[in-house]
Amino acid sequence: MTTTKIYNELQEIKYRLLAIEEHLLMDVQDDPFMQAKQHQSQIIALLKIISGRAPAIPTETMVEEAEKKGVDREMTLKCLEILRKTGEIFEPKKGFIKRI
Repeated sequence: MTTTKIYNELQEIKYRLLAIEEHLLMDVQDDPFMQAKQHQSQIIALLKIISGRAPAIPTETMVEEAEKKGVDREMTLKCLEILRKTGEIFEPKKGFIKRI
């Protein structure tokens, strides 16, 4: 296989991926679960930072810190729920979260 052929195939893959991404982004606007998934990386980063301060983090502290980063309360709570369901965090006691 020549370099040119490989390059052309990679370009075609790139365009297909961009088209898929565009389609997914259009669907995200209508799907609250997908919107929450977009903010998940921000929430995980905040969890890593805050968990260094205390073993268990009050949920309200997490919400406040996320709001400082531009993620609203409802979205933060949805993200935390997703993280609980996927097993990345747990609730050691009511109103507190902890990374696994």
